[in-house]
Amino acid sequence: MKYAFAFICFALGLAWAAMQWQYSASYLLLWPAVSCSVLAFAYGTRRPRLVCGKNSTGKASWFWSAINLPWLLFSWVTWLLLACISREPVINQIAGTNISISRWPLFGVDLQQFEIVVDLAAEFPRFYQFDARYESMPNLDGVALINFLPTKELKKDLEILIHCAQGHGRSAAFVALLLGRSGFSDSAQDAVVSILNARPLAKMALCQRRHVELNFQTK
Repeated sequence: MKYAFAFICFALGLAWAAMQWQYSASYLLLWPAVSCSVLAFAYGTRRPRLVCGKNSTGKASWFWSAINLPWLLFSWVTWLLLACISREPVINQIAGTNISISRWPLFGVDLQQFEIVVDLAAEFPRFYQFDARYESMPNLDGVALINFLPTKELKKDLEILIHCAQGHGRSAAFVALLLGRSGFSDSAQDAVVSILNARPLAKMALCQRRHVELNFQTK
């Protein structure tokens, strides 16, 4: 709920500023204020599709994208800057498995080596080309996964790529669950170690780690 609270605070602050400033242009602040309100509702009710209305093919909704464009632009520019300065590989394969973890695969990344791509990013439409099986499973950043069961089984003999925005929290949580379901890891700790050995910055938020541990206990 901390993200919902933070977005509500941003929304109230922007709305207050729009009303206080004596300039017509200040009312433009109501747009990001509305966006923050929608995002607060999305986090509070755990509805990732409200971010950009991403559907099963990865295509975004013009309606939700227009409402949340201030936040989406901020997210996209931030991602671009981080991607430009990061020394982290775009894709890392989990040792001894058919599973790879990645940030949003843009800018000439070759995906043809994979047979399945699982897209977890709620804030990024699918801009890349991929002709094989694609699973759109949007999740909110920084919170436990809502969508983590694909429409069909992810078989152990298929090359699978899991990605979110940076290939860290959401991707790590999904990969950990997949390692358990596929029999590659017997415990959450084993799965976490395998992921961090492959991609050291792929660390889950506390709520994501708890969700993974709970699923290992109940499987």
